Amino acid sequence: MRISQFLRNINHTHGAIKSIILDLPVITSGSNANIKLLRSLETRKFRDKHNLIRVDGHRQIIDALSSSKMEPKFILLTEKAIEAPLGKDLMRVMANGGIGIGSVSMVTSQVLNSAIPDVNSPMVSAAFFRPKNAITLDGKGKRELIVILDKLGDPGNVGSIIRAACGLGATSVVTIDGTSDCFSPKALRSAVGSTFFIPVHETKWSEYLPQLQLRN
Repeated sequence: MRISQFLRNINHTHGAIKSIILDLPVITSGSNANIKLLRSLETRKFRDKHNLIRVDGHRQIIDALSSSKMEPKFILLTEKAIEAPLGKDLMRVMANGGIGIGSVSMVTSQVLNSAIPDVNSPMVSAAFFRPKNAITLDGKGKRELIVILDKLGDPGNVGSIIRAACGLGATSVVTIDGTSDCFSPKALRSAVGSTFFIPVHETKWSEYLPQLQLRN
């Protein structure tokens, strides 16, 4: 059952949503399967293996849930996440986004912190399916702003450029093989949600150059 379906029959207030969330199962062990999976998503190897990415914090998860191209696998919440200033907004987006009740769990702060130690006092984290963005170059004559990242190694810089590209109204971002993963937790934090709203295509020069040549 979807949280949104469940809420149709009750008073759709923050208090009602909060009550439902607080009644969900609580993860208290670091050996929980979702905790172990979340921990593994720090590395590119396991992000590729599971086709998942890790998204941390209220603002980023709200943005991801608001994007049509992002699909959550599960969301883990501490009690502090519900009481935080953005807690109401997160509950509302979850309720309106068709999230399965079975995809949401409460978790203790200690256990969540053990899964994502690179984040200061984490309150909420989630695993999302990695979006697939196929680049399509339109015919001649159409002006497009495409930002190309070639062997940019710092994930923080990758995220910052994606954020700038989104702000400038770029059509898409293309990352060439050898560039830091734009879906790493650090790159996502630096992009401040922009990665969820602009097509990001990962490719190689050998595959991308022929497309450019055909277009020109």
